[in-house]
Amino acid sequence: MTKRERERAIFREFANAAGIGGDVECVESREPPEPDILCTFKSGNRTAYELTEIMDEARKQELSDMSASLNHLHDLVKQLPETHPFRNRFANAQFHIRFNENANINARRNICNALPDYLISEGALLTIRETEYVIPPSGGQIDSIHVRRGALSGPTFTSSAGGALRTPVVDSVAKKYRKPYKTDHEIQLVAYFDTFHSVVPDSWLPGATEFVMVSLAMSPFTRVWVLDVKGPSIQYDSGGAPST
Repeated sequence: MTKRERERAIFREFANAAGIGGDVECVESREPPEPDILCTFKSGNRTAYELTEIMDEARKQELSDMSASLNHLHDLVKQLPETHPFRNRFANAQFHIRFNENANINARRNICNALPDYLISEGALLTIRETEYVIPPSGGQIDSIHVRRGALSGPTFTSSAGGALRTPVVDSVAKKYRKPYKTDHEIQLVAYFDTFHSVVPDSWLPGATEFVMVSLAMSPFTRVWVLDVKGPSIQYDSGGAPST
């Protein structure tokens, strides 16, 4: 899916969650300096929408490092001989690795290089009542490793980010306030949770509400929304009548 296709799909989720999906006639992707989406409603009215994902820069880097580590690990295993003990022992296994959030990409790459030999070493795995438990290697680069077996063509690897998710809603909204736009239509901003799930709104809603109330009149937007794509559900709406 291209960036533009993804934006249109997210907008459709937003429109349905906001209760205006049935009023939409056409959704067009636009190029800068126009906002991301131009929506034509069945009434003939048009509204421009700018989209922004809620994810701070540290989390973007964490996601990039995690993907690079997994790709490196998969490539490493592919290069092992077919007779290597690791490939034979874990041919039907999937490992879920939780990296320490403070481990940089070089540290993760180094521990990944040693991981196949470590996992077949004595003491790396414990079996209790037919359940396998992995003792993470020393060094602190990996917080935990879980293994499951089944009808798999393994060994394969998945991962997740360590640490608690921050919710920089205000930062994501404010960043768009500074962006110049050119359009003949009113602009609404849709900030959305997607890659990372929204946490309890109470943790960010009061601050976001106060910020939008004070700053909206000085922004290029007439309305600000916060969408959780996983619902999908509207978690915040600055108010006003839908532009249908």
